[in-house]
Amino acid sequence: MSLTSLMTFLEDEFAIRIGAMDVVFENLDTVNHMLAFIARKREAALGG
Repeated sequence: MSLTSLMTFLEDEFAIRIGAMDVVFENLDTVNHMLAFIARKREAALGG
């Protein structure tokens, strides 16, 4: 899976927006890091 496909999937599936500055190794290197990243983005999107 390409990085672009992964980003598109995450944005569509979790209703988040991923900016260029978000695409860093620390956010995407493990499943647990991806889950934490998604949780942070969703919380921010909800105003939290």
